[in-house]
Amino acid sequence: MSESPRVLTMPLPQPDGSFGNRQEGRSALRRGLLVLVCFLIGIVLYACLRPLELALAVLQVKLLFDGISSRYVNLDGYPIHYFEGGSGPPIVLIHGLGSRAEDWASIMPQLVHGGRHVYAIDMLGYGRSARPHDAGYSIPQEAGIVEKFIASQNLAQTDLGGWSMGGWVATRVALDEPEHVRRLMIYDSAGLRFELPFKVSLFWPDNPQTLDALNDLLSPNHGPRIPGVLQRDILRLVRRNGWIVRRSMNSMLTGADLLDGKLGALKMPV
Repeated sequence: MSESPRVLTMPLPQPDGSFGNRQEGRSALRRGLLVLVCFLIGIVLYACLRPLELALAVLQVKLLFDGISSRYVNLDGYPIHYFEGGSGPPIVLIHGLGSRAEDWASIMPQLVHGGRHVYAIDMLGYGRSARPHDAGYSIPQEAGIVEKFIASQNLAQTDLGGWSMGGWVATRVALDEPEHVRRLMIYDSAGLRFELPFKVSLFWPDNPQTLDALNDLLSPNHGPRIPGVLQRDILRLVRRNGWIVRRSMNSMLTGADLLDGKLGALKMPV
């Protein structure tokens, strides 16, 4: 007896549409996985091409979890970026030459948890603040921005801290407006006359060798080497924004704003 031919049939759609729903679900899952894979590939490429920017973005998220947010305020017609967090007695922090407010990222959470209202400002031309081409980026101009920032936050008095060039700017603010500065804290500050033991051009490196030399200058205790992938990204940013560092440095080297003979006028604790 011959077998009857087999007929392949597709399951009939159920009245409730469950078969169609399963098909749509699988299709949505495939699309979701494809989007996820593309996203992960994009993150990897971004990490390879822009590792510094990715690190800063991750750091900003970490600061947000510590209660420190990224904000902007308009001063002298320029958008000025700063971080703010906490409550209690205020403290304003100023970064150094060629740097940004994230320099204080390891200190800000400790101050917030210690009961301080913390501000860390990106000076004009640095970090996420505006980079106007007609600015001089001199110490008086940067000090003026900080003074206006203090006024914009309605700080009758604040502790003021600065590192390197930021220490020079902070001292200038303390001399200009002593009534607003409760205490002055400066670390490795510039501002006094001395012979430079290095070439000024070291501060805008144009190759990995000069970047290593700058790292050795800033980390005299033999800090870790900068990885090659980070070197490329740093040099890219120097090519884009190095003119600001040069303009700041050239203004400082005129000697017009040196603090020699002026520190005795400071009346607040230093």
